[in-house]
Amino acid sequence: MHITNHMAILRNLRNIQQAGVSDAHINKIKLALTDPSWAKGAHRVLPFRYVAAARAAPMFEPALDAALGATIAAMPMLKGRTVVMVDVSGSMDAQLSARSDMTRKDAAAALASVVNAESLRVFSFADNLMEVPPRRGMAGVDAICRSQKGGTRLFDAILAINANVPHDRLIVITDEQAFSGTAGRYGHWIQGTANRMPEPACEHGYVINVASNQNGIGYGKWCHLDGFSEHVLRWIVEFAAA
Repeated sequence: MHITNHMAILRNLRNIQQAGVSDAHINKIKLALTDPSWAKGAHRVLPFRYVAAARAAPMFEPALDAALGATIAAMPMLKGRTVVMVDVSGSMDAQLSARSDMTRKDAAAALASVVNAESLRVFSFADNLMEVPPRRGMAGVDAICRSQKGGTRLFDAILAINANVPHDRLIVITDEQAFSGTAGRYGHWIQGTANRMPEPACEHGYVINVASNQNGIGYGKWCHLDGFSEHVLRWIVEFAAA
């Protein structure tokens, strides 16, 4: 099956499932999603779109996971030890937009699930810092979203990573709603005002904001990026190689 419009396929899976189309036609769609050529034309499809499509049409999830996997395989690889921290606090349950039924958490988890790294460790953070399996695709999204709930002790979580987890690169995916200036569960007091967070211990630290608003929690050594496209990950690869 020739793939002409990737987004049209993803957006219409619910209608196709509900319309009772023939098994032959459904199989053609599944073949399209699992075709190796999918990734070549799917560069404009945001990772969370696969999650949205799978929730709308569960019968297609295995094929969608294969399509997302092909997209990951086409991504350049981050060298060295990469740690990804994903915000799963209450504010991340906010919708991406007034018209979207997907949340910031969905977008963040989907983005984290497509990180292609030589060595990867993934953590969620809310009131606690919790390591989750570095799974890719739908399994990675599910592991992150189900890991925990709570407030946003981002600053404490960064201090804990700095002190306890060896890494060359730290990527924080968040909406930048964070507590600061408080004694945290890791026994550290964060000095300064609410718009300043701890510096990364590694040379390359990135904050990816998946919210539409600009919160400006303070960056210093951090490199700040906005959005939930895999293009931010491609930029990180190119920036590291520069």
